[in-house]
Amino acid sequence: MKQKFIIPLIVIFILIVFNNNGNCQDSSVYKYILDYNVPQSPGFTALGIAPEKIQTGSASKPIIVSILSNFFSSEKVEPGIAIDFSPYLLGIRLNSIKDYGKDNLARILINTLLSVATVQSMEDTNSLAYGIGFRSTLWDSHDPLQHPAIIDSIEKILNPEASNILKDSDQKKEVKGLKEKYKEVIEEVRKAGGNALSFGYGLSGLLKGGILSSDSIVVSNHNVWTSFVQYSDNFNFYATYQGRFSSNDNPKNILGIALRTNNLSVGLGGELIFNFQKENFEGGIAAEVGIITGLSSVLAINIENVTENNENLAKAKLTASLKWNIGN
Repeated sequence: MKQKFIIPLIVIFILIVFNNNGNCQDSSVYKYILDYNVPQSPGFTALGIAPEKIQTGSASKPIIVSILSNFFSSEKVEPGIAIDFSPYLLGIRLNSIKDYGKDNLARILINTLLSVATVQSMEDTNSLAYGIGFRSTLWDSHDPLQHPAIIDSIEKILNPEASNILKDSDQKKEVKGLKEKYKEVIEEVRKAGGNALSFGYGLSGLLKGGILSSDSIVVSNHNVWTSFVQYSDNFNFYATYQGRFSSNDNPKNILGIALRTNNLSVGLGGELIFNFQKENFEGGIAAEVGIITGLSSVLAINIENVTENNENLAKAKLTASLKWNIGN
């Protein structure tokens, strides 16, 4: 097994244990979260290898595993893995789903993703490149559990007998009719307007020799970003700022916009960014397809400006990734 997968797999194991221990609580907000608008990995963004440049703000998921591959790429890009998880798994709880909409601080903390990502370094083949980051959503008009209609529907289906069964049982059970009703109301929310705002921070660097120790960790870059989305019936409009800062290089700042279809099964989108360091525009298109519940694939083609033999060239880069929503 390659070294780059060891740390993320350990994180996955720990998080699944936390998730299984907490899921038997019927009052948990995450019992009612379905496969809804899974965001990009902050860890991949910190590394600068995310398939899509424009970040999205959305309600978080308990555990998300993202795998970046080069199966469809002509470039030599090592596969990478990222693990994103919510602080909810580390002990934050709400007494009921109604508290989710009332307690703003707890809601923001729950809608904060922490992320760890690794990929084999292309510059130093004996070392691992790592990215650590977080992304917080301040608000999201499409967050299902902030809509009274969804909360009321859930409360009508849940009854004291069902709640007691869930509380007293060590097994994961489903309340009859809950998921079907939830999906109906989510479809109504998806078509409604509104917006979302999020921000994030990440750092990236190298693990010398691929070994985790105090002497082997090198921090190379700091990244900050913010993202805004405006929802509409058929399309969502995104705007973002990203800054990448390093002690060994000039700051890299980009502004970007994107337009994506508002569809639960297949998402198509195009994006355009302005790179202030290169003083030029770059663009790309992406498609996200749901494979099975909780698992989707993203295929992106980005046009980037590169310098080869003192000549500026526009080069297409093809990237594929898988996103697995374990908490679904």
